[in-house]
Amino acid sequence: MNEKFDKQKLLDLMGAEYDFVERTLMLVPENLIDHPNVVGFWSVKDTVAHLSAWHRRVLFWLESARHSDGVAGAHPVEPEPGFSWDDLDAINAYS
Repeated sequence: MNEKFDKQKLLDLMGAEYDFVERTLMLVPENLIDHPNVVGFWSVKDTVAHLSAWHRRVLFWLESARHSDGVAGAHPVEPEPGFSWDDLDAINAYS
């Protein structure tokens, strides 16, 4: 698939996907939100928190790239202050 996306099409697609996630999460009974072992040992709540933390990181990276911080086209030097790309497990535990 080599379909071109303009900005509005990408935003519309992202909005539809976020709506899908929100609708899906609404199907999880409240008493099971904290239930462990849904994804590995994580609960639904843990998983959403993890994804939210990485989402914030990506937004920070995009904003940094917008201001010409770092090397164009390259991922950030460090994914999180004080961590290297070899520390992903530690970052996930920290988040």
